[in-house]
Amino acid sequence: MFCRNCGAQMQEDAAFCPKCGAAAEKEQKEASGPKKPVEKAGNAFTKRKALIGAGAGILALGIIVILIFALSPKEKPEWEGIVAEDGSLSAIYYHGVGGAVTIPSEVKVGSKFYPVTFLDEQLFLYIDRSNVTSVKIPDSVTDIRTTWDGWGVFQDCSNLTKVEIPDSVMRIGESTFSGCSSLTKVEIPDSVTEIGERAFKDCSSLPSLKIPDGVTSIGRSTFSGCSSLTSVEIPDSVTVIEGFAFNGCSSLMSVEIPDSVTEINDSAFNGCSNLRMIKIPNGVTEIGREAFQDCSNLSVVEMSLSSLQMLLEDEYYHGSGRVFEGCSSLESILVDGVEVPLFYYEITPGWKRFVEKFGDKWNASEN
Repeated sequence: MFCRNCGAQMQEDAAFCPKCGAAAEKEQKEASGPKKPVEKAGNAFTKRKALIGAGAGILALGIIVILIFALSPKEKPEWEGIVAEDGSLSAIYYHGVGGAVTIPSEVKVGSKFYPVTFLDEQLFLYIDRSNVTSVKIPDSVTDIRTTWDGWGVFQDCSNLTKVEIPDSVMRIGESTFSGCSSLTKVEIPDSVTEIGERAFKDCSSLPSLKIPDGVTSIGRSTFSGCSSLTSVEIPDSVTVIEGFAFNGCSSLMSVEIPDSVTEINDSAFNGCSNLRMIKIPNGVTEIGREAFQDCSNLSVVEMSLSSLQMLLEDEYYHGSGRVFEGCSSLESILVDGVEVPLFYYEITPGWKRFVEKFGDKWNASEN
């Protein structure tokens, strides 16, 4: 070893330097391992500050994620029900994407299931109705109804082509299928006893329809604008055909009005330009204004003497009803099997003058 004072070489076990006499100083070895560097106070503080900042950042990010999740709108189920104060289901909403829609027989609200017994205009309130292509109604439904605003359940579902109605349904409300211009197939079950006004209005692709036996009245404008309708079956339970019921059914070629009908109201068959023949039952006591106006291909009309008398009296007392106005192919009317030229019908303002022209032949029938 060497003297730290003068640098002279010394014996390993010497206590003093032989040259300068300075006491020898032996190096102290560490008991274990290398020496650790002493950390300065400033560096330690910086590290702690960095760790605290990182923790605060992570915490803030977590809070933001929680808030985003909590405040973002939750995805609604496909079917949503609303329960009234009395504990009954008051509304049902569809939140799906459309296409082929199968309505459930029950809907879950909270932890409880409620039966779906009715449908109303709120069904498709939150979707684009044009996305619906077919609908299957469950047999739990008894009423397809229309509420205060008159909007139909499936109204303006312009791409709806097919509907399955179960035999549990008893009513088809106002405007139910109004504006369903692509509807080509619908079967009304025999359970239905009421079809509301405008129920099938402007279903311009519907080719045919059978009205069930329980229906007693064909409502106002029920089939108005069904321009592809070629045939319709009216049961003998019907007593009234309301105004504009088949107005503008330009493809309708024939229709059999049952003997049960007593009223054919204003413009009931107005604009049925392909209608060829019509037989008015003996029991009809009222034919409204313009009932068969602009039926340009109508060539044969059969009616009883009493029905013709009613028409003429109505024209005499109330002015021209224009019942057959615009029927350019109609040349005569069969009255109790006897052909009467339309000329006499047009120039005769009332029954008395009509009788004067035909004499005893009509007087006998009058009684």
